[in-house]
Amino acid sequence: MTSVPMSPAYAAALAESEGERPQRKATPADAFHLARQWFLLGRRIDMNALATELGVSRNTLYRWTGDRERLIADVMWSIAARSIEHGRQRASGRGADRIIQVLDYVADGVSHAPYMQKFLESEPALAFRLITSREAGVQSRTVAAIAALIREEEASGGFHSEVDADTLAYALTRMIEAFVYNDTFTGIEARPDAFSTIVRLLLRQP
Repeated sequence: MTSVPMSPAYAAALAESEGERPQRKATPADAFHLARQWFLLGRRIDMNALATELGVSRNTLYRWTGDRERLIADVMWSIAARSIEHGRQRASGRGADRIIQVLDYVADGVSHAPYMQKFLESEPALAFRLITSREAGVQSRTVAAIAALIREEEASGGFHSEVDADTLAYALTRMIEAFVYNDTFTGIEARPDAFSTIVRLLLRQP
């Protein structure tokens, strides 16, 4: 899979979380954390307002975060990455059961998240583009994370698939997209409760 480079803001936020202290009043990490906070609160990420609150110029903010779509994509992925990690920590068993538990946790969490529903309702075109486009980075990073989980279960001997991990991870990611976001984009009611049933069929587990 093609790796997606992190923006300076996202890289700084990760570094800070590992113990590196910011050296300035406003840092790239500050920009990322504030944007993430706004997103979780259901507040629109406005680049001018963000720069003003940080006390930096718009040019500085863009140098730190990339454009608005890049920033929102990084924020969305940071939330998804944490959800996947929490799902991995909570999951028990091995093989397909563990994979299903992780994906259930992620799909259920996203489908019930007020901030995600707010974003889907307020900016549906942008949400669709960021969620389903490989270039945006959310989908490709989700696929990579799920593929890593699949490979772990294959290496443990608990799971075997007739298709490669990347292809299976892509199919599972698309299923998450369909079940979680389908009602917003098409007007058809999504059914997260049916998600694990179909994943079991896909993984050929009775």
